[in-house]
Amino acid sequence: QTLRLQQQTLQQQLQEQQSLAQAEQGRLASLQTLQDEILQRGEHLSWLREHHLGEQTEALLTAIQVEPGWEPAVEMVLADWLDAFCLPPGQDAADTLLAELSALPQAELKLILQPAATSTTAASVEHTATDSLAQRVRAPAALQRLLERVLVSADSVSALARRSALQAGQSVVTPDGVWLGPDWLRIQRGQAASGGLLQREQDIRETQQQLAARRENIELLAATQEQQQQQLETLQEQIDSARTELNAETREHTRLLNQVDLLEQRAASVQQRQQALVLETVELATELEQTRGELATARQRLAQTLQEMSTFEQQQVDFTTRRQQLQEALEDCGAQRENARQALTEQKLRAQSWQAECSQLRQSIERVQSQLEQIRQRLQELHSRAPGDDVTALRSQLDQCLQQQLTSEQRLTDARQALAEQEQAIRALERSRGELDKRVSSLREAIQAQQLICHEAQVRRQTLVDQINELELDLSVVLQALPDTAAEADWVKRIEAVATRIQRLGAINLAA
Repeated sequence: QTLRLQQQTLQQQLQEQQSLAQAEQGRLASLQTLQDEILQRGEHLSWLREHHLGEQTEALLTAIQVEPGWEPAVEMVLADWLDAFCLPPGQDAADTLLAELSALPQAELKLILQPAATSTTAASVEHTATDSLAQRVRAPAALQRLLERVLVSADSVSALARRSALQAGQSVVTPDGVWLGPDWLRIQRGQAASGGLLQREQDIRETQQQLAARRENIELLAATQEQQQQQLETLQEQIDSARTELNAETREHTRLLNQVDLLEQRAASVQQRQQALVLETVELATELEQTRGELATARQRLAQTLQEMSTFEQQQVDFTTRRQQLQEALEDCGAQRENARQALTEQKLRAQSWQAECSQLRQSIERVQSQLEQIRQRLQELHSRAPGDDVTALRSQLDQCLQQQLTSEQRLTDARQALAEQEQAIRALERSRGELDKRVSSLREAIQAQQLICHEAQVRRQTLVDQINELELDLSVVLQALPDTAAEADWVKRIEAVATRIQRLGAINLAA
């Protein structure tokens, strides 16, 4: 993240420097264009290049260096020479150029021929005055000789004061461009204030230096940016590699966490299993103690069972005999019950017959009573109209009806009595059947009880036999080994002693 911020900062700085460089390049181009237009350098340089002197020739403005503050004075003194070109030392080049100058059509070309370095230096050292303008300018030797004759003063007042002392060919100039001779004065205003050729050339040099420094800074920033970009790419690759490793480590971590969870689950399961085993061990120990107690009890019961087994066979025989007797009694009761059922059925049929006959008699009596009522009504009517033979006939008929009624009532009474006797017989048979049912049920319960007792005895006998087999004993051998005088109390004591020894042996085995 820091590198990205630095990269962004460098990008901003690079853009700013590039913008400044473009601005400086534009300013430099403007200054150079203006300077070239004023000095007409383009035409002169073209002519010099045609004569193969363009690369060796240097403009005076680029070769001269002026002490700050004296630019107006130098421009005033060298005004006619500022657009000149300086040729390198060498007589051949000068002779060739002079031969060519005669053919130059309508052009003004100013050239400064530089002598050898040794003679120039000697002459400069010998003739240069300490207060001349040459001390404030670094220029070719030809110009140095010209500038040596120009003295300097701090202001126009002092320059005027020195005017009378000037020798032939000497002059005095002030920093603001006031140039005095013995009999002449030259002043130029306006251009110095706005910046002359020297100032513009100085601006061009400074702008070139700034532009060069700017470009170096841009190259440095670009190199730094490229280096940081490479570092960023390297870091990005490292980050990608680290992210890949992190993802792999994360997956491995997840896998390990899953394994840890699985192991924890297994550990919990093992712990639960261990606790269950501890509980099971305790339960088994308790069960062992109980089993030992049960074994002691079983062995006590074994002695008792061995004594009881001899009686089980006899009891089983008695139970079988008793069951046979009960079965026979049950069969007798069943036969009696069947006879009673048949008799009851017959009595019910007879009772139904008597009930039907009683119903018929009731209907006959009702008819006779109806006839009697009709006869009485007719008799009353006849008594009221005219008594006679009809009345006698009706009385005779009434007597017959009364006789029939008496006969029917007697038969009804006899039928009711017979029906009551049949019902009493039926109740007696039902009571007898109920008693037989109770007896049959009792016999069945007794048989079932005997069967249950026999089954329990058989189960108990089989259990004892299984226990004896578990002890890897032979029942017949055990029975034969029992003495005739064996007592239960003695066998109980012996079993308790054996159980005590078994408990001690069990504790020893558990410790081992």
